Amino acid sequence: MMSKLQLALILVCGLFLFSCSNEESTSENSATNDNLDKSDLTEEVLNEADGKLVEGLLSDSLKLKGYIGGSAVTVSLFENTVQSEISGYYYYNKYKKNIKLVGSQTEWYGGPIYTINELDKNNNITAEWTWFSQQDAGLYTANFKLPDSEDLTPIHLLDIQYDGYLDQDSKLLFSSKNDAKQFFRKHQFLNNHTSRKSGFILLNNSEDYDYETWAILPKGIDFYEHDGGDGFGVEKTGKIDNKGNLKYSNGKLVEWKDFGFDWLETSYELRTVRFSELVNQEFVALTGTDYNEIYIRVDDLEKQGYHLEGDGYWFKANSGHVLGFYAMEGTRIYKSANEESGVLNTINNEDGFFKVVN
Repeated sequence: MMSKLQLALILVCGLFLFSCSNEESTSENSATNDNLDKSDLTEEVLNEADGKLVEGLLSDSLKLKGYIGGSAVTVSLFENTVQSEISGYYYYNKYKKNIKLVGSQTEWYGGPIYTINELDKNNNITAEWTWFSQQDAGLYTANFKLPDSEDLTPIHLLDIQYDGYLDQDSKLLFSSKNDAKQFFRKHQFLNNHTSRKSGFILLNNSEDYDYETWAILPKGIDFYEHDGGDGFGVEKTGKIDNKGNLKYSNGKLVEWKDFGFDWLETSYELRTVRFSELVNQEFVALTGTDYNEIYIRVDDLEKQGYHLEGDGYWFKANSGHVLGFYAMEGTRIYKSANEESGVLNTINNEDGFFKVVN
């Protein structure tokens, strides 16, 4: 028969072993949770989220809001930087039905470029996001493409942690909605559409135009080049001299004709330089031959009495002064707007009346 002391020792040992077993089990479960593959999101888990972030699964994911074309969307992504993979889901704000996303890094162009596939419940590819990458602080872009189509729809997404305003029409990033309104009071684009649009750098008052000392660009203005880093970053590399030539900080001088700026005589002896793209609210890009490209600050242009006009706005505003248009080399006609082409449709509400093939 056991003494009371023996019985007490047995009870203590039993409790100790139970505690160790429970601690080991908890530790195993903890390790399992720590190693949980956050990219392995089943449709059931996503549907339970009902368009909301699944706490614990995507807590360190990239959370974005923006537009596919003109449709508002919300996106949650998890990036596995070790394996260069990306996954998650998104939904259209109007429907709040989750769509699974899985992709991988396919290119490197100033930063990682991803191709992301949309998957249905059977993991069949229903659409593709090409060239998903970061363009600016908090801003991500891509192209949406259906499997059996060559049409591309632009995607613009803003990190919700970024304190900024993504304008729905222009897809430009502004510090606030009011800043966007102020910008488009100064600069004219048809329907405020600026994405991939070229145009003109014009004097606010043509009477200020100096016909005798005309320079292709405002004299004394700074110009910048890409800094070679990830996304869009620039560094100041020189100034425009009195003749419109590029005077680099290292002493090199490049005449504007050799650089290959595109320019146009907009009216009798009134000439203007063309920009290739409004990169963001701060910088406009000018492209020359042999892939030469410089950037100029928009506020520097404003200070010297200049503003921007997109092609569509300018052509539509000036169409009453033109008797007719004809093609120099040939004409291409598209049934719908094509972002990648050099041609815009006739009678197109987005881009204006026409655009001439270079």
